[in-house]
Amino acid sequence: GPPAASAARELAARRMVRDAFQRALEAQDLRLLKLLLTWSSVPTVRASQVDMVAAYSVQHRFGLFRRDSQLQEGLERARRADAGGVDHFAEPLAGARYEAYAAVVGPFLGQYSHTAGAFIARSSKVTMAHLFLWAVVLGSAELAALFLDRAKQPLRLCLAGSALCKALAGHREVEAEAYSALQAHLEDTATEILERASGDRDVAYGILVKGSPKWGGLSALELAVDLDVKPFLAHRTVQAIVGNEWWFGRYPGSRLCVSPGAGVALTLLECFVPFARLVRIYRVHTDAGGVPRLRPVEQAAAAGAVDDV
Repeated sequence: GPPAASAARELAARRMVRDAFQRALEAQDLRLLKLLLTWSSVPTVRASQVDMVAAYSVQHRFGLFRRDSQLQEGLERARRADAGGVDHFAEPLAGARYEAYAAVVGPFLGQYSHTAGAFIARSSKVTMAHLFLWAVVLGSAELAALFLDRAKQPLRLCLAGSALCKALAGHREVEAEAYSALQAHLEDTATEILERASGDRDVAYGILVKGSPKWGGLSALELAVDLDVKPFLAHRTVQAIVGNEWWFGRYPGSRLCVSPGAGVALTLLECFVPFARLVRIYRVHTDAGGVPRLRPVEQAAAAGAVDDV
């Protein structure tokens, strides 16, 4: 009947878009990829349907993929196992394909960045984040930007991408300048993301300190420290947000916090005249998202939550 025919047409259109996206990805055709991702007249592209084994089988301009014998052997095993073809619309089969990809590409990326390899191991399906990391390995700033704009947790991805570029720039077979330039671009993008949120102190602080399971529970700030992304940590926006909040006691694990609006001078004066109540004291509690929030001590006491931090 008409409903069945309509569903069949929709499925055919989705398959056509999926195949076109895969071919454009393997050809690294930026214009076609951008068109497929932005053109509202075509079905939505689903990153989970991308064949990442085929993506890592493309020609790398510095030959990194071809020169890695373990990667090539793993990709060949994955291709043979998938010789019958996988219907990406069948979730169990798509999951099996992801496991094959993670088992091969995870260790390959892990030799350059433990963080990137662990991220693939913790994930269960291909997302725009995986396409971003693939673009970074290729050294393509344009492709990386295309996928980063559509990925979740872009700040963490910029930090992970920066560290990956730094490691790849040290590879003897590549042109270090290409990865060094991409590294600097990703570090700049990371600070731009934070600056856009800096108008709301709580939002900006939450972006920095909220942990994420896919990144080993690390916050963006902890990730930057772990990956030693010094330009990001030294940037004035990061210093202003973290320095101001931490000076007044609002940091993960803190129990009490001085009102950030009190000022340094008034806070120091309170230390010498403790009964003058020159500044307001807040109790720090962590919300469901892992972000330290403030609650006036008198409100916490009234609610019977003085010891609940």
